[in-house]
Amino acid sequence: MANKVYSFGRMKVKDFNDYKKRYGLPFLDVLGKYNGKLLAATENGVTVEGVEDGNWTVLIEFASGKDAFDFYASEEYAPLKKLRLEELTDGALAVSFPAELPF
Repeated sequence: MANKVYSFGRMKVKDFNDYKKRYGLPFLDVLGKYNGKLLAATENGVTVEGVEDGNWTVLIEFASGKDAFDFYASEEYAPLKKLRLEELTDGALAVSFPAELPF
């Protein structure tokens, strides 16, 4: 049986209503297809060390590292990823995937 893995993301969302409507709701449908579960998503994340300019924090659980990679690389997620990167967020997205993933 595969071990669960967790993905943590921190980004800067331009407009929360737009983000949630155009990205968030469709994201959950795709996430479920890859055995992913949204554990937390908040505008109220607190940085306890260093400098952070993100305003959105997300924690996702996957049933396995393979599921995490398959989700991120999937054709279903690709248009949402593009939308997030090109229209809905500024700056970088920091995501932690398990070391055994091939990217």
